[in-house]
Amino acid sequence: MTKDKPQEDTVPEKNRDGKEDVIRLPDLEEQLLEAQEKQSRFREVALLAQADLENYRKRVDEEQARHNQATAGRLLLKLLPILDNLGRALDSITIDSSNKAWIEGIRLIEQGIQSILTSERVSKIEVSKGQPFDPWEQEAVFSVETDEYQSNTIVEVVRKGYRHHDRILRVAQVSVAQSKDVNYSPKQDEADKTEKS
Repeated sequence: MTKDKPQEDTVPEKNRDGKEDVIRLPDLEEQLLEAQEKQSRFREVALLAQADLENYRKRVDEEQARHNQATAGRLLLKLLPILDNLGRALDSITIDSSNKAWIEGIRLIEQGIQSILTSERVSKIEVSKGQPFDPWEQEAVFSVETDEYQSNTIVEVVRKGYRHHDRILRVAQVSVAQSKDVNYSPKQDEADKTEKS
């Protein structure tokens, strides 16, 4: 064997000075495996960071959408009393030839506000007489003793309720039927329940 011929498991490599250094193949293979492992770890870290960033962006977008919806809801809520007052004004006006133009103007304003509410996905909460009272969508402001309606059903809608997207913007105010039982008392209810058990 001559000195100039490299061995099979070594590779000649020139260093900075231009002289050849001999590197063993097992060392190179080990360095290659280490580099590949590092690359794999860096790739995993990069993928995790990318996923975290994507999740963060989604959270920020959702939070921004909720904030925008809440802001719009507050503004729309301020329009509802105006709409209520226009409706009451239209209901109380008697039509004659002298005020026909005014009435038509008020109707157009009411329709304009209704179209704004519709474009912002505001809808009325449907409430009708005789319907069971629902405390999630309605607020009982009066109770009326009557035999005409079943107990705990709606007798009259005092103020309309509205929903913005899937959230309640304003509950409907209603009067609720109460039975005319003169001898009724909450204590009697408790006594009836005790007797049944």
